[in-house]
Amino acid sequence: MPSFVPTFAPTSATVVVSLLLAAAVCVGTGYLLQRTRSRWLAWSWLLGSILIADRALRHEGAGLRMVSLVAVTLYGMKALVGVEHHRSEARSARRSGSGPLPLRDWLAFAVIWLGMQPREFRTRRKLPFDRRLLVHSLAWMAAGAATIALARAMPANPLGTTPHLCAYTFLLGCSMITHFGIIGLIVVALRRFGYAVSPQFRAPWLANNLQDFWTRRWNIGFSVMTTIAIYRPLAPVVTRRVAMFAAFVASGLLHEVACSLPVAGGFALPTLYFVMHGLAMAIEHGLARRCARTRLGLRMGPATGTARIPRRILARHHRAAALASGVTIDAGFP
Repeated sequence: MPSFVPTFAPTSATVVVSLLLAAAVCVGTGYLLQRTRSRWLAWSWLLGSILIADRALRHEGAGLRMVSLVAVTLYGMKALVGVEHHRSEARSARRSGSGPLPLRDWLAFAVIWLGMQPREFRTRRKLPFDRRLLVHSLAWMAAGAATIALARAMPANPLGTTPHLCAYTFLLGCSMITHFGIIGLIVVALRRFGYAVSPQFRAPWLANNLQDFWTRRWNIGFSVMTTIAIYRPLAPVVTRRVAMFAAFVASGLLHEVACSLPVAGGFALPTLYFVMHGLAMAIEHGLARRCARTRLGLRMGPATGTARIPRRILARHHRAAALASGVTIDAGFP
């Protein structure tokens, strides 16, 4: 294995057994927490489990630490999202009897699925088999495997490729396999069982702007997670723009746990990356709002009264203003 690939092998069989038991405890605790509607319990469990995992795995390799911390964070955020979802549907739950997810659906949501929308697991129905997604997922996995093989061959390349290029190529292959391959196969399998889930990575290279990239194309589950856990609780207390920026900061902190903490280095870089995106997205919203208002003013003209503005122009203006002000937050932020 090339030197740039982190160590994933555990130091003993005891570590493997401990990790499996810890995963079962995390899933079970999340199931109980999502029935309590207690934010402080969910947040305490998330932060406490991260600290315990980091301390318990301090002598393991960086790769195993990364996978374990990501899994602990994922299970903790599942519990937090479940709590927030239950709180948001408290009134409707009393009327319709929906309530929190049953155990079977919670296990499918928490263990198998990487997305963060509990509503997708509330009901099951017969869905068509997505053969096209299956073929595309298998093709992405094959392309990712070829890319990893290329990365493994690079150190022996007579052209003298750099270790950084090898690492980037290796990570690209891993992303192709996991993000566009394995997740797609999971979607196909869950839909066969009646859960109306959808791919979490939807041609991000076709994004028109940051809003489109973060809310509709790249890692939608992570975007939905920060929307449910960060944006929605904060939006009624602060402005929507501040809540949106807080969601980006939280995204950076979660990536610190996944990227910086396992290797004990590079701290603040993930947060800085997401802070920059948050600022850029706020600027994008402001420009979109200004352009929408300018176009409306040009359409009206100096002597045109409000009553004579065509309805389709007003509707288009309202949609643009809603997009600029973050009304489409339900789609999620990173």
